[in-house]
Amino acid sequence: MSAAFLAERSALTGGSLIAYKIVSLKPLQVEESAVGTGGLCGSAFLNYRFEEHVKSRLGHARFNEMKVKKWKTWQMGLRYFEDFVKRNFNEDDDREVPIP
Repeated sequence: MSAAFLAERSALTGGSLIAYKIVSLKPLQVEESAVGTGGLCGSAFLNYRFEEHVKSRLGHARFNEMKVKKWKTWQMGLRYFEDFVKRNFNEDDDREVPIP
């Protein structure tokens, strides 16, 4: 069996693409077909800065409580940042963007 495919790592970790080779179908076995660099992408740094910004606005205690008790709420806000705010960024537009 010799087939390859691309897979995207979670957008929450930077959204990098990785090429995989299918080694076996039964049992399913895949391996990376190219060695990754392991470096952080710029997108991951933006997510980190977004988290730091939210933490500074809410305060460390409230932010940490939200991430534990309302994990889905944090994931929804992070997903909105990833899918809408970052993808529609325009450096000439300096308005604030509300995060749900």
